[in-house]
Amino acid sequence: MDSLKIKEIKEFKENSPPFFGRLIHSVYKHIADIASDFMKDNGFPELRASEIGVFVNIGLDGSSINEIVERLNITKQAVSQNVKKLKKEGFISSEVHPDDSRSVLITFTDKGLDALLAWKKLTVHMEDMLIAKITKPKLEELRALLQRVIESKDEE
Repeated sequence: MDSLKIKEIKEFKENSPPFFGRLIHSVYKHIADIASDFMKDNGFPELRASEIGVFVNIGLDGSSINEIVERLNITKQAVSQNVKKLKKEGFISSEVHPDDSRSVLITFTDKGLDALLAWKKLTVHMEDMLIAKITKPKLEELRALLQRVIESKDEE
C-alpha cells in the first residue's frame, strides 16, 4: 500500500468533524429504534421503521404504489415489499384502482387506522423527547435546515 496515501487519509479522518453521513445514519437508527419500541409498547410489535415509513405515506383515501414511491423517493421494489408485509399483517388491503385497472389501490384496514393513531402519539412523543434534548427553537431550526437540504437536492 502507498504509505503517503494512507497518511493523508489518516490525517483527514483524525482532523475532520464527524461525517454527515454517519451522523444522519446514527440519528435515523436512534429514531427508528425509538419508533419500533414505541409501536411495540402500544400494541403493534410487528411494525418496523421501514414499514412505518411506507405506512404513514399511504393517503387516507388510499394510494397506489407509485404514489408512495414518489412521496418517499425509494424504489418501487422496496415499497412493494413493505406493502406485501403490511397486507399480510392486516394493516392494509389492496384492490384494483378504480381509475386505473393496471394499478392497485392500497387502503387502511381498521387495524391500520389503529396503528396510524398510535403513530400519531409516537410523533408527539418523539417531538417532546427532542425538545427536551435540544429545545423547541433548535428543533425548528434543525427541521428547517434539513428541509432546505432536501429542497436543494430537488433543484439539482
